[in-house]
This record gives sequence, structure tokens and C-alpha cells, in this order.
Amino acid sequence: TGVDAAASATVARGVDAITPGYFDTLGIPLLDGRMLADSDRSGTELVAVVDVTRARALQPYGNVVGQFVQLTDDAAAPRVRIVGVVGATRRSVMHATPTPRTYVPMTQAPPQETVQLVARGAGNRPPNSRELTTAVSRASGTAIVSNAGTLQAELAQFTAPLRLMTTVLTTFALVGGV
Repeated sequence: TGVDAAASATVARGVDAITPGYFDTLGIPLLDGRMLADSDRSGTELVAVVDVTRARALQPYGNVVGQFVQLTDDAAAPRVRIVGVVGATRRSVMHATPTPRTYVPMTQAPPQETVQLVARGAGNRPPNSRELTTAVSRASGTAIVSNAGTLQAELAQFTAPLRLMTTVLTTFALVGGV
């Protein structure tokens, strides 16, 4: 029947190394296949989960679960099997459309110098950054925690210039209309 588009695809951009609880923490739903698991580690088959935006780009009219992709432009690099498809997310409020993402288990990814920790607090209470810092220090004696905060605070900081510009332009419009 020919070669599947996903079988020869390279998805070098938009690749995130994550732990199995990432999707649950952020409320990203599983749409097809399976989530990443603790059993997806070094020495086992290389796997990935893609978001629905990436899945549509790889296989517009078919199922990508079970297909293989390469994560680099290096033809000798190992291919990874797509085991699941999750919902799409926007990278920020400034992005009108989702950016295609591919997620691989952190235990199968090359070591990284920086890691972003995402945690959900109990109920509506945000996680305590001091408690998170202590837990990370206990888990890894060499890790340094910086810029701990809530997603709401990060979003407010990200949108602050836009809010300021809107306020300035509104003020000029009001003064100019008088």
C-alpha cells in the first residue's frame, strides 16, 4: 500500500521530554493509543506521544499510532514509535493556534541541563514553591531550583507588556476624543 507519511517523517522541532504524569497534571486528554508509562525507559523500545496537531500533519487521513518518526535530521538516528495521541495545547496566550508537539519519555531522552517542573496543587490551592524546592533538593542533591512560581504569575508576566500597551493606547484614544 506504499510508505506511510509518518514512517519517513522527521519531527526535530517541538519535541519535549516529559514524565508520565505530565498530561494528567496539565489536564491534556488522551485521544488515541496510550499515555507514556514508567515502563518506557532506557533499554526499551523508543516511544513518543504526539498531539493531535502533529498527528494530522503526519497522517491527515489516518491513524499515526504504531507509526515511526525520527526526532532529528540525522538519518542514522533511531526512530521512535508513536504510541498515543493527546489533545493540542497552545504554547501561550499569544499563540492563536496550537504548535505541533511530540512528547518523549524523559527516561529515554538525552540528559538535559535544564528541566521544567510542572506540579498541580491540591484543590484550587497552587503548589507551595518552598515545598517543591525542598522535594527537588531531596530527590537530586545537585539540582538548583530557580524561578519557581505559578502558571498564573507567569502568564501575568508574559501578558504585562500587552496590557500596558492596551492601557496607553486606550488613554490616548480617550484623551484624543475629548
